Order: sequence, then structure tokens, then C-alpha cells
Amino acid sequence: MALTDAMRHPWLAKLEAAPLASVSDFLAGYADVRPFNRVDAPDAATMLVGHLPADDPAREALGAGLLEWLDTKRASALPNMPPKLQDYIRQVCEAFQIVALLDLKAAAHELRKKYVVWFAWASQLDLGPSRDARASYLRMLANTQITVADLQADGDSLAPFWTRLCREAGSQFPAGYLQIGLLGLRRLPSVKQGGQPWIGGLATWALAHNPSKPEFLAEWYPLKRLHPTKKDTVRQLIFDTLSSDPFASSGVTPPGWWENDADFREDKQTQSVAPNLFPPPKWVHEGIISDLEKNQSYSKLLPKLNDMVSRHEAYKDATGNGYFLVRSFCNIGSRLLKSTGDSVHERARFAEKLARAALQHEPGNLNGWGLWRDSLFNQGAFEASVAIGWEAIKRLPDDPLKRTGLAEVLIALDRSDEALEIVTTAMDQGICHGLTYAIAARIYDSKGNRSAALNVLTAGLKAHPDDSGLLKAKMRFDQVRPLSLVSGAKESMLKAIVSTDPDDTLIALERSGRLRQLRPRLTVDQTAMAELKRTLSEDPTFAYAQLLAARHSLWRAEEHALPPFAAAFEEALAEADVEKLKALAEQMPRMASLILLARAILGDMVAAREVSGRLANPHRKDDAQVSTILRGRFKPVADLIEGGTEPLEAIGAHADHLRLAIYDANEAVSSVDLFVA
Repeated sequence: MALTDAMRHPWLAKLEAAPLASVSDFLAGYADVRPFNRVDAPDAATMLVGHLPADDPAREALGAGLLEWLDTKRASALPNMPPKLQDYIRQVCEAFQIVALLDLKAAAHELRKKYVVWFAWASQLDLGPSRDARASYLRMLANTQITVADLQADGDSLAPFWTRLCREAGSQFPAGYLQIGLLGLRRLPSVKQGGQPWIGGLATWALAHNPSKPEFLAEWYPLKRLHPTKKDTVRQLIFDTLSSDPFASSGVTPPGWWENDADFREDKQTQSVAPNLFPPPKWVHEGIISDLEKNQSYSKLLPKLNDMVSRHEAYKDATGNGYFLVRSFCNIGSRLLKSTGDSVHERARFAEKLARAALQHEPGNLNGWGLWRDSLFNQGAFEASVAIGWEAIKRLPDDPLKRTGLAEVLIALDRSDEALEIVTTAMDQGICHGLTYAIAARIYDSKGNRSAALNVLTAGLKAHPDDSGLLKAKMRFDQVRPLSLVSGAKESMLKAIVSTDPDDTLIALERSGRLRQLRPRLTVDQTAMAELKRTLSEDPTFAYAQLLAARHSLWRAEEHALPPFAAAFEEALAEADVEKLKALAEQMPRMASLILLARAILGDMVAAREVSGRLANPHRKDDAQVSTILRGRFKPVADLIEGGTEPLEAIGAHADHLRLAIYDANEAVSSVDLFVA
């Protein structure tokens, strides 16, 4: 007999009275939900609750119970026994599936809002394609985009992430994640208006992975059947997509990969590019820049800023290409912070909005992180600015501007000792430019240590003889005039009102940034070590805390059912266990160059001979960021090897330097994936 509102299942009363206990029993298979006991939990939930209206107390209790149950699981240790672990992950996967299947709006919104936390946790729960909580979580996000669209400032804000997921499926993510990325694009709220963004997602994947004809058609034909559209319409969409960058600049001409489909082989050059396939014209940006230079009031500037954002988002939505958006947003955002007009706080808030939008598309964008840090400073959110500065250094360890930018913030906050530590460490590691030396000289001069200031200026000018900032500082120093400690731009912002309320993404990154700040002190400062221990005890699943704890022998992989690679790698390196490192290489082939270098600094002769060639010519599946960081730091060693020094000897001479490079690379690639939902 079919269930109706008048014939509610008896279990629903228990669910309403005790949501957490009821959900726990339900997912474990203990709940008395006859006749649905033998049905999988998502299907059983559909039959029990699916017919009820959205505001029914049972639906609300189910959503609240699932959220509380997930929170409880996230805070607890994983079971060590394989059968229990498999069942644990099954239950987590089914919890995410139920949220999506029943459109539990409040739960879906909360799980999306705290993406940084949930993604990091779910990423640890992967036993293979059939037991992958991260995949279930991402499918839930994809399927509930329309459900929560009215609660988001931009219903399509996940589009850049889905496009990146398509591009990185088969490298950063498992190959099967292409289907999740395409699902996310297919479920964007804007699709109702007639768009087909999955065409751009599929093209992005093809450009990154160069699939064979059968491989491409195996992905394309299901989409074609799922979304039947007039051939001419699809042909135009394909032409529009492939006529934009990065496809056009990579030599792809329409119909590109679709030429293998008989429907799109003909008339390669008959289409014309649609108007929205062009990025916003120059006058849009030039008008804003002109107004900024004239100190135009913010109220008059705001409509032009919003128009610029709308134009770039329209181009991005039409093409899937965020290149112009990222660069324009960072450029205009930086100019907003430098402008001297009214409404300083509001300008900084808008600049932060631009920074975060840019980082949605390019999480590794150098300018985006600097803009985010400085926009927070200009709003008076000083601690948040410092934390984001450290997070930027963790993610982009080889960019000297991230270090000098944070040093300037710290100096403005009267924390020049911390700033000095940053710039001296940068000089020791060779991650510096003229401003690095200038900042060190300013700090030394402010402390009355003129000899140290002179030494730094001399060293800086030797390395950068044409640096205008250093030349001006040296001239001022020779005139026995004090060097200005705080930069003028920062000094003018110190009276800003603290009124920025950090959201969940910012809170998570603040926590990570604070730990990065502790990193250099962990071996010498017991208070720093105590803070690391406290952080780990408060959240045993915090991945970056695990990594640092493993580095200092406070964390052991064997005590965890599914130890994260980054922490397990740190443990093996700390224990100088070459065999463990070899085993990890089997588990994570894309980290082969990192593991080879770790083995080499531990004295492994075979690895020492291989690593130089591997870094010079990375395998196509090697992590690109790891290869870039290590290749730059390895150059002095490579020069010695080219000069005839034995690889093991050359590596041994720079072992301390290379160990820091290994730490930086491991931290950079293990940073939680970021988007602003």
C-alpha cells in the first residue's frame, strides 16, 4: 500500500523526536523501517520521506539529523578494522546521497557553505571508486546547485570548479571525476536558460589529456543523448567554445575533437563568432581606471564596477574561459586599494570580492592572493590579513612578493621582528628580490643596527644593481637619514575600522595560515609546539596539523585507518625510511619526483642518479606544481652535477636546502582545494 501524508510511517515519529539517534540507526541498518529494511538507505529514505512537502517536520528532522551525524563522524577517529572502515565510508557516502536525492535544502546549503572543511575531510575517505566519500560529496554539491541557488549570491559560482575538475580528472583527481565535473556543469542553474557549459568542460578535458577518438566519443555521445539539441545550435556552441582561448591559442580549430562525430564534420568555417564570445572591450576598464585616477566618488564608481563584473562573468559563462576575468579583476582590485577617494572600507570590500572571484578560477594566481591579503588589511581585518599572507606563502612558496607583502603588513602592525624573520629566511633560501633586502635594511635601521642595514643594502645592490628602491634607500642611508619603516600605503590604512566578519572559507584558511606561521619555530619554541598539539587535539582530522605533527614525530600513520598521503610522506621522511617512501610512490605516482628527492637526501644512490633527470624532464603525469618548485630549488645541485660532481655528493652538500624545498612542495600541493561557494 502506497504511503500518503495521512499514513506516515511510524519511524518518522522517532526521527522527529531524536534526529541524530534515528539517522545513526537508519544508516547503520538498525532502524525499524519495515518493509524497507533491505533497501539501500538512499532509496529507503526516498520512500519514507520523499513524498512529504519541503516544510514537513520529518524532512527537516532528517536534514538536521544527517548534518549532526556527519559532524559527529568528522570529529571522531576512523575505525581501524577494514570491514568497519568500509561500512563507515558507505554510510558517509549514503548520507551525502540522501541530501541530494531528497533536496534537503538546509543541509545542502550548510555542506556547501563549509566546503573547505567538508572537502578536506571527505578527501581522506577513499577506498576506491565504490567507496569514495569525496566523489559522493561532490556529486551532492553538483545535484543540489539548483536547490540552494536562491541562497547564493551567484547560483553558478561553482562553474569554475567544475571546469577545473574536468581539466584535472586523470591527473590531480581520478579519471572518473570527469563525470562529476560534467554533472556539475549540467546542473548549473543557468542551464535552464539554454546554455550548454558541459561542451566547454569536455573541451577543457580534451585539451589537457589529448584523448583518442574512441575515448572522446565515449564521453561525448552520452551527453549528446542526454541533451538533444538542434545540430546547428550545437555546432554554433562548439564553434564559439573552440574559437576562444585557451583553445584558439593552442591551435585547436572548430570543430576540433567533434570532427569525429559525423554531425559536425562539415562547414568548419561557416559560423561566425557570437557577440558574447568576445571579452569586455578595453573602454570598460579604461573608464574605471580614469575615474580612479580622478578620485571619483565610490557611489558613482560602483555601477561601472558592477557592469565590468557582469560583462566578464557573461564572457566566462559563454566560453568557460576565466583568463580575462582573473587578470582584469586583480588589476582593478589593486587599483581600488591604491585609490585615495572616499569609502575606503567599501572599496576594500569590493576588492576582496574581486580577489576571491579570481581565485575561484585560478587558485594558484599570484596576484589574487596578494589582493585578498591587502584587501583584508585595508578593511581593518588585520589578523585575517596576516593569516591569509601565511597561507599564500604556504601555497606559493617560491614567489618572493608573497613574503615581502606579508612582511609589509607585519611591519605596519608593529611586528617587525616577525617581518625580519620572513625576509631573512627568504634571503637564506634565495627566494628574494630587491624589496626583500630593502625591507630588511629598514628594519635593521629602525632598531639602530646601521651596520647590519648597510650590509643588507650592499648585498642587495650586488644582486640587484639596478633596483630603484634599493638605490633610493642607499642614497638616503648615505645621507645619514633614517629609512622609513612603515610603507606609506600601509600607514594610511592603520585607522581602518575592524568590521569584516570572516566566513567559513576565511576561518579555515586563517587556521591554516596560523600554523604556517608556527612552522619555523616548532623545533625551537615549546609554545609553538604546544599550540600545534592543541590544534590537533581539537581537530584530529585537520590535514595541515597532521602534516606538521608527522614532520615532528607527533603523528603516526599506523594509528590511522586512511592516513593522508602528505602526512604519511612526512612521517617516512622524518624516520628516514626509504622503503616506506618507495611504497608511497606506488600509491601516489604523480608525486614521484618529490619522493625521489626525499630518498636522495636520505642517501639513496639510485634515487640521487634519477632525480636530476626527472626534474629536468618531468613525466606527463607528475604534479606540475611539485616539479616547478623542486626544479627551481634544485638548480644549484644540477649545476654541480653538470660540473662533474657525483649526484649523491652534490645533493648531500645542499641537503638542508633541499629538505626545505621538499617541505614547501608537499605543503603547497596538499593545501585544500579552494573555491568560494
